[in-house]
Amino acid sequence: RPPELSGAIAHCRGTALYHEGHFELALDQLVTALDLFGREQFGSGRVLDTLGMLYSSKDNFQAAREFYERAIETKERFQDDAGLAVTHGNLGRLNFAWGHPEKAEEHFLIDLEIARRIADERGEAQVYDHLGQVAISLARWQDAVDWLNQSVARSKQGGCIVIEGFAHKDLALAQ
Repeated sequence: RPPELSGAIAHCRGTALYHEGHFELALDQLVTALDLFGREQFGSGRVLDTLGMLYSSKDNFQAAREFYERAIETKERFQDDAGLAVTHGNLGRLNFAWGHPEKAEEHFLIDLEIARRIADERGEAQVYDHLGQVAISLARWQDAVDWLNQSVARSKQGGCIVIEGFAHKDLALAQ
């Protein structure tokens, strides 16, 4: 079996184990996937993202940030725009959760630019909501309302009712 296929299988196993709450087993599979992919394979950026999520779930900000930053380097090398949007969104959420709203906003704005460029309506709607949450935390009320109204509009346009619901909830907080 080619190492890329084995790496993809290990990544899927690691991701499933992560979602089931099995940290050590997930970590083992994800490290295996990274070893199988190596540094010069498209899939390694996706594995680095999953490792970032794993460490974020364990409140290890530093490790999560480092994995996300390495994921960005890898995804840029392979011009994985959709993957870059995911990683910038993850870094935005990580920074926001750890009390760094300005840094979160930087990553969300990059995520938004990529979502627009690749025509990802759902991603765009979600990022507008995240930007609205950041603006609320910074008491920039009009910015919050503007971002959240855009989230509602884009959500309706794309049929993203869950994101629309969160945007309405956040809009109620901003008004």
